[in-house]
Amino acid sequence: MESVGTGQAVWPGRLRGGAMARSVARMITCLLVSLALGCGEPPLSSEVNGLRRGELRQRLQEQLGAAYDDPVEAFLGDSSRGEALYARLCVSCHGRQGDGRGSVSRHLSVPPGNFIDPVQASSLSDRARLEILRNGSPGTTMRGFADTLTEQELAELFERVRGFASEAVLDASGPAHLFRGMEVFDAPEADDFVLTDQLGQSFSLADHRGRVVLLYFGYIHCPDMCPATLSIWTDLKEQLSDDAANVSFVFVTVDPSRDSPERLKGLLSVFGDHITGLTGTPEELEPVYEAFDVHREQLAVGESGEGYLMDHGLDTLLIDRRGRPRVSFRFGTAAEDMVDDVRWLLRW
Repeated sequence: MESVGTGQAVWPGRLRGGAMARSVARMITCLLVSLALGCGEPPLSSEVNGLRRGELRQRLQEQLGAAYDDPVEAFLGDSSRGEALYARLCVSCHGRQGDGRGSVSRHLSVPPGNFIDPVQASSLSDRARLEILRNGSPGTTMRGFADTLTEQELAELFERVRGFASEAVLDASGPAHLFRGMEVFDAPEADDFVLTDQLGQSFSLADHRGRVVLLYFGYIHCPDMCPATLSIWTDLKEQLSDDAANVSFVFVTVDPSRDSPERLKGLLSVFGDHITGLTGTPEELEPVYEAFDVHREQLAVGESGEGYLMDHGLDTLLIDRRGRPRVSFRFGTAAEDMVDDVRWLLRW
């Protein structure tokens, strides 16, 4: 037998010698796997297994303390390496689909985690799941990979596991989280765009993958709605506290002829330094308006036509860490109603 570096054993070649020999060999293999993994007990009932998950969550909450709910930065590298690590290290227990039905799972006294079950997927935070991958889970055959994988490899493997869990929660028939805002269903990843911020620097939406993004379209001469929204964002930042470090507040102009970087900087500084204001040429902005279905219309004020207001959409769009629009907040939604939705998306 040969080791694959996880405490599991695999048979090195095809068995020969007829049906009886294959049957006996399979029995021996299962016995050896069971002994090697310390699995002499019958599988736990779903009720007992649920209690074990609750105990595991409580232990990790005590161990990690305030860091339990800290988000884990998304790994944006080559996903194929995470796939390969998962196939090599996890498939035999957790199965190719992450459903806990690997080739040795039925011989384990504690069933492997089912990553695609919504209840199990939402029972642990990202930080807790990464801790298990790194240092293992006492009472099970999971010993952790801190001594065998580099930090980058751990990040790649974690991203594969998180992918299973995220899809389970997002695709659950019943909502795992009741959003305060209006949920956006089945939206593809938001189109990337590159514009200029209030400091004159280039801004790419794709660079903010791994963060939650609040996106609003307005203009600095707006007499009421835009200042009110920006004020709510300031309240939201305060309520998010340390979590705000993982949130991007993005204000895109619908009035590029007047909203220069300098003018954006002047307005946004009134509300703090957490808001990124974006402008560009009409040619740069038009595809952005189209991609996000942004309504805007110039309304003349007075007979000269030199002064004008902009009629525009008022909703704030909430984009998750993978770049998918998830929630739309109507104008006037209080920061108290936004904070729960933002924090929940920070977990995934």
